[in-house]
Amino acid sequence: MEIISDKKQSLLNFLKDSFSDSSKRTLKNWILNRRVKINDTIVLKPHEILEKGSILSLVPQNKQLYPGLEIIFESPDYLVLSKPANLLAVPLDNKIEKNVFEILKKNYLKSQILPVHRLDREVSGLILFAKNKQFQLYFKKILEKREVQKYYIALVENKFFEKKGVFNAPLTELKSYKVIEDPKGKEAITYYSVIEESKNFTTLLLDLKTGRKHQLRVHCSNANHPILGDVRYSSTKPFHKRIALHATFLSFIDPATCKRKTFFNPPPSEFSLKNQKNLYALINEEKHGR
Repeated sequence: MEIISDKKQSLLNFLKDSFSDSSKRTLKNWILNRRVKINDTIVLKPHEILEKGSILSLVPQNKQLYPGLEIIFESPDYLVLSKPANLLAVPLDNKIEKNVFEILKKNYLKSQILPVHRLDREVSGLILFAKNKQFQLYFKKILEKREVQKYYIALVENKFFEKKGVFNAPLTELKSYKVIEDPKGKEAITYYSVIEESKNFTTLLLDLKTGRKHQLRVHCSNANHPILGDVRYSSTKPFHKRIALHATFLSFIDPATCKRKTFFNPPPSEFSLKNQKNLYALINEEKHGR
């Protein structure tokens, strides 16, 4: 569907006129969720002025396979999904429980669904699955070579003295499945930047350089900044029955096209980011500044 503006006006007013049955909040969410295009370009500013003759179109909503689980992008060889909190990515040993892997297998009977990396059950955000062995091996290879860019948003306890820095502490997994810092463990590196602060918590942008189990959770906790809701790693503050950690950005080279694919998934509403509309720009600044 395309609608042509008959006068010069703001994007939000254009949407109000075109979709009079929708609330102002709904229209703003369309913009925030990158669903609104003007002249075939996604526009993220509600008050951007449009010229007469501008063409508005809406990006279709992502396909939902399970409550909160959405396909962000699909190619013949892989899937990028948005996983909700409190849903397993892959099944646990000897336990029958809903998980992304099994849901995909039931929906893609003709494809060989294979996990590439994981997100903890309590964490939301972008996750990647391959549709054949060749692409699974490719993604695992570029993950090991640190050629995949992954950024997370976390709400953590306490304030930071230094607004940018790095957590560089090797990690080891115990028999209890808990992860600890250990000089003899595997290398684990996380860059952090403070993007918002309040009386009760700090919002961090986390750049995951290595992908160790529970890496972000342990690094934040051991720096005296446990992630909200993460009782296992010392948090004393609940957060909507989940952990305040969201995988918001994923970028890699697609070998089928030799072009970079970049995916951005804003944090859920419970994160209450004041600067959410500028988050994508902040991530790009971090990438280019490193």
